[in-house]
Amino acid sequence: MDSIYCEAAQYDYPPEFPVSIVCGGINKASAARTDILDRILAGVVAYMGNRSCYDMNAFNYPDTVYEWRWQVNNFATIFLNKSLT
Repeated sequence: MDSIYCEAAQYDYPPEFPVSIVCGGINKASAARTDILDRILAGVVAYMGNRSCYDMNAFNYPDTVYEWRWQVNNFATIFLNKSLT
């Protein structure tokens, strides 16, 4: 489950804004349920849809170019922003 939250936080961009989707599911469930697992599941359902089975490794990528591409883009953005100011 932590990989879903990490994915949502790392790629929280328009138009989806996955953090808002996950947190919205948790917040809506909080009003009706007190069990923490019910609230976590509500966040997963909000993000992935209602399914009979969830692959919790769907967002657990092995060390591949995905991480490096994201990291290089962030460093490039930081470098460019600092050099322009």
